[in-house]
Amino acid sequence: MADALTVVRRRRRILEYLCEGAAPKRDIVATTDSSRSTVNRAISELSSLGLVERVDGGFRTTTPGRLSLDVVTETSETMRTIRESSDVLSNIPLESCVSHRFLVGADVVTGDSAAPYSGIDDAFDRLRRADRARGFGVADNDPRWTQTLHERATEGSLSVDVAITRPMAKYALDRYDDRAAEYFAADDYRVRVCESLPFGMFLFDVEDRTVAHLLVHDEAGSFIAQVENDRPDAVEWAEARFAERFEAGVPLSEFTE
Repeated sequence: MADALTVVRRRRRILEYLCEGAAPKRDIVATTDSSRSTVNRAISELSSLGLVERVDGGFRTTTPGRLSLDVVTETSETMRTIRESSDVLSNIPLESCVSHRFLVGADVVTGDSAAPYSGIDDAFDRLRRADRARGFGVADNDPRWTQTLHERATEGSLSVDVAITRPMAKYALDRYDDRAAEYFAADDYRVRVCESLPFGMFLFDVEDRTVAHLLVHDEAGSFIAQVENDRPDAVEWAEARFAERFEAGVPLSEFTE
């Protein structure tokens, strides 16, 4: 007999229908547009694996069946995101170990060649409204971003924890030297410097909701696209990646010494 994953993929439509409630075989045939023999084989396979069961009114999906269906559905959605966004994702280094969990239900927004920062508009809007921001800064692509982050953090309306690379720290201090003292004086503006960072990423807390934005750049550091997700498991993954890198960095004030 085929393995359970293969069976669930092949009989997915029937499992989905039986998740809605018990149904006799004749209704399964009519609703799924399958032949009687196909439904008989499907019920036999699914029953032998404990994924459907006979009840009053016909057959229904079991809890293991629903969980198995969830896994296959999630995998299919993730594979579709990967396939449709392969050109974008190929710019993320393999060693960065981006989790497939971050891609489940994610929105991928690319920049326009005529307006390269348009792909970051959603993230920028959240930056303007957020109470808290955490993330990795690997490039200074959009002047609005740096200006807004600085203004909101130094005025006390935004709590910021950001990790940046050594080249980015040197660049920022050279370009924004007049603001360095404000960076160091702001209680809720914490910047740490890391040897390297895998990608650009920010998490924004807006109205009791956290949204994670993974920022994709090409080899030259130019912004290409963002991958946005607010699913709890995606946010949890992003928070863990941020925490481990931020804690490993040194305060910006030490970097300047």
